[in-house]
Amino acid sequence: MVCLVSAAWGQAPAPPTRGNSIDRPLTLDVIVTDKSGNPVTGLQQSDFTVLDDKQAQKILAFRPVDETSKGPPLQVIFLLDAVNASYNVVSNARQQLEKFLREGDGPLPVPMSLVLFTDKTTQAQGSVTRDRAALLDSVHASQAAGGE
Repeated sequence: MVCLVSAAWGQAPAPPTRGNSIDRPLTLDVIVTDKSGNPVTGLQQSDFTVLDDKQAQKILAFRPVDETSKGPPLQVIFLLDAVNASYNVVSNARQQLEKFLREGDGPLPVPMSLVLFTDKTTQAQGSVTRDRAALLDSVHASQAAGGE
């Protein structure tokens, strides 16, 4: 089973921290797929454990989403931040994204896109797609566009 996790949080001032921990809620969007890349459905909150510094944390809210769920459609956006991250971090992120895209077969489980944030612009690389090769091309284009 493969689990893709993305974290998102607002741009409020940073709260006090405990070491590497964050003292505010963190939103995690999780996509779980089987070895063939097919979405796994029917998961419940009890199927997940969130760890912070190896300590289990309480899950404050849980909402399963699938293609038949009501509400906004699910989409994954990968953001390469070439302003606030070092060259090595951006390069590693790109390599890990390439590895993820090459590991599976068939279409991506949900529509995905890539956004490049540089000191000059914030620009979508390619379009929203479920095509692994097209998203991989977007990753390569981001390097040429100054994402490293």
